Amino acid sequence: MFKSRFSVFSSLACVVLLFSAAEAFAQPRDPLYDLCFTGKRGVAVGYYGTILVSEDAGSKWKQVPSGTKELLASISFPDADHGWAVGSNGVILATADGGLTWKPQVSGTTNYLLGVYFVTPQKGWAVGEFGTILHSQDGGASWQAQPSGEADLLLEGVRFLNEKRGFVVGEFGSVMTTSDGGASWTSVLKRAEEILDIESLGALRPTLYSLDFQDDKIGVAVGVSGCMLRTQDGGKTWKNITPLTANHLYRVKFINGKWYAAGLRGAFLVSADQGQNWQLVPLPPEVSLSWHYGLAGNSSGEIFLAGEKGMVFRQQVPSKKEGR
Repeated sequence: MFKSRFSVFSSLACVVLLFSAAEAFAQPRDPLYDLCFTGKRGVAVGYYGTILVSEDAGSKWKQVPSGTKELLASISFPDADHGWAVGSNGVILATADGGLTWKPQVSGTTNYLLGVYFVTPQKGWAVGEFGTILHSQDGGASWQAQPSGEADLLLEGVRFLNEKRGFVVGEFGSVMTTSDGGASWTSVLKRAEEILDIESLGALRPTLYSLDFQDDKIGVAVGVSGCMLRTQDGGKTWKNITPLTANHLYRVKFINGKWYAAGLRGAFLVSADQGQNWQLVPLPPEVSLSWHYGLAGNSSGEIFLAGEKGMVFRQQVPSKKEGR
């Protein structure tokens, strides 16, 4: 599933885009799959080892050498200097200068890695296909596999609240949690083969791609066909949010006091009430049919998207109160 999904998204864009409601900064090139800011510095990663860096809060972007041709699917920066990028064939890259230079690390796997999250410059996790969960306690100098108990699952996203409590989401609406730093994992939501009741099977949630938390209680996960789940008890229980779109949602983040979600065909949603109610925000026509994986905010509170067109652009967000 993962390989075919990303191969469809790897086409090159070849036009320059100018927006009224959004402002483009990086020129069209290979697709981008993740985006983050640490202060005024922004980093975006994507297809064919692409890494873009901005040192002026997102106004200008330049490509820097990555040393790889692998697809880079996810990045994580626990501080302004240290960051990691993961992707196809088990690739892991690390930077100690805010993304200007990158060095490879030995992951010990050739499985696709789809998500990475570091809580400190020393401790981090990466997840991917075939139930892969990797953990490092020394800044990626070494990586050890952790037993997920789900060898046939595609794990898409990972988020830790501290060095002990963490969550992973993936195929078939899977949500797994740990309270011991990943030494053991427990499934929060049941999988299809564990449920014999036909009505329960029909209510099973689709694949989840991403999750985030605003604190140690409230979190949101998103996925296939606009699926959105919300927890307000630290991930013990998750409830459905009425979908506002049938398009896949690939990324969700809590940024500067608001929730944002982005995905297929220009889907872009905002919530200002802790993820309870959401508003669909239309993107400019030039990117309204494009998918976006990258979603981030800079130190000035501006929101940026990146995706299919291989470019990063600033997206205006309505100031009125959100609602369904």
